[in-house]
Amino acid sequence: MTRSRRGLGCIVAGLLLVLVAAGLFAAVPGALANQREYASAPACPDGDRSGSCTTSVPATVTRTDDEPHGRSVWHWIHYTEQGSDTVRRVRMAGTRPVFDTVRGGSEVTLTYWKGEIRTVRAGAATQETHASPAEDWRWPTAFGLLTLPFGLGVLLCGLWLRSHPASTTPPARSWGLIGFLAGAFLSCVGFPAAMLSSGLPEALLFTAAGLPPLLLLVTLYARRAHRRTTEPALTAPGT
Repeated sequence: MTRSRRGLGCIVAGLLLVLVAAGLFAAVPGALANQREYASAPACPDGDRSGSCTTSVPATVTRTDDEPHGRSVWHWIHYTEQGSDTVRRVRMAGTRPVFDTVRGGSEVTLTYWKGEIRTVRAGAATQETHASPAEDWRWPTAFGLLTLPFGLGVLLCGLWLRSHPASTTPPARSWGLIGFLAGAFLSCVGFPAAMLSSGLPEALLFTAAGLPPLLLLVTLYARRAHRRTTEPALTAPGT
């Protein structure tokens, strides 16, 4: 494959990744709106479980269950609601702080919103369920921060390959690779930042914190490349 065709392939791949990232980020505002609606929802005056208000229902844990599911594990709390002998289950988002502490016979409080259990409370501890909108922003943000910098790096690499001939000097040729590696570096920072942060602003702040060291490294490389291209060539003895 020629240098020009490799560049075109990188440009197409980079644009596709950027478009994927745009689609992922487009889902974040809706997820945040759902999160805010749930957080500010008032208590239902009549105990309605299907409305946009919240209803708290006492329940007793019968058992907990870890269910292997591919490479992940789903965590279930089995329970009976007060006044009922029917055993139901709810999938939890992770294991802390409620799932790890409750046992058969533990008393919990289930919070319903729009017909589903969104939160389980045991004493002073509160944990979101898998159906809670509190974490819906996380996955599109994480994959958006993964694909956008990487896509931009691939795109810049492709543009560099298309605009510079194969005869370009070695220090200049490596600028395409530098753009690719810079995008990959920010992707490696952005994805865990979104998965581990407590909210969207913190995730973006941690990702932005990766820019100064990245710019420093690029600046150092640029100075080194400039010296290599401006140093006078050594002349062999006797010529």
